[in-house]
Amino acid sequence: MSVDAAPGDTREPLVIEGLAGLRERVGTVLGVSDWVETTQENVNTFAKLTGDDQYIHVDPERAATGPFATTVQHGLLTLGTATGLLWSVCVVNGFKVILNYGLNKVRFPAPLKEGSRSRMHVELIEVNELIYNLPSHIPANFPVATGMAFAAKYRGEDRVSLAFCGDGSTSRADFHESLNMAGGLKLPCIFVIENNQFAYSTPVSMQTASHDFAGKAAAYGFPGVKVDGTNALAVYDAGQLVFSGGVTAPVPVVAGAVSHSSSAVWGPSRWPAPDELGKRVCAPINRSGGH
Repeated sequence: MSVDAAPGDTREPLVIEGLAGLRERVGTVLGVSDWVETTQENVNTFAKLTGDDQYIHVDPERAATGPFATTVQHGLLTLGTATGLLWSVCVVNGFKVILNYGLNKVRFPAPLKEGSRSRMHVELIEVNELIYNLPSHIPANFPVATGMAFAAKYRGEDRVSLAFCGDGSTSRADFHESLNMAGGLKLPCIFVIENNQFAYSTPVSMQTASHDFAGKAAAYGFPGVKVDGTNALAVYDAGQLVFSGGVTAPVPVVAGAVSHSSSAVWGPSRWPAPDELGKRVCAPINRSGGH
């Protein structure tokens, strides 16, 4: 790929400072890239690397009698030049690494012919902050969520950390350490405890003497909300209440969702026992319908 600028063009890329700088420029045109030329050498290299060696790309003689009257660049090669062209328009500071998350609605209606030039017009349509996928359903994710909430509060960012665990996980040290820190520092965290009533073979009665898990929040100095975890609409309403700040946000919140465990295989036994499971059978769809 060869890139050239117009004669006398000494422009420098636009410098954007961090997330705040990106937000400020939403809805604006960031600029136009340098020109990039479509060369047969680049097309041949791309064909070799990808295995896409159709004659319209790599055989100039045959392509001359084809639909484009010459060889054309692969659409994905055109797409692949986007990053380099973008950096000629702008650079974004304040991030350790920048990854290509993906593209939406990409089509190639007009293949680039060999010898042609193209450039990129860049407009910032929107800025979306992605949700970090926590590492586990056990409380190993609670310290991570607490740390992310601390970072958000320290930076003055309008964010909330959300972490999930089951009833058995509340017996672990990282559960208590995370809630204690979140409560002491008043961090924007929501900790959801899914009370399945069995942690593999251990019934909830052997996990805690508390009447419910939402009540545990009081020990750490913040609110707790109990909800029927088998009623999807009730869970949604509770989530709306918490996220909208209806429960003294931005301090931490514990949401205890009571649900029902399915059978789990662990060693030679199946838990819970069939007679115990029969006592707790419910129909979530029917329960939600009455909400």
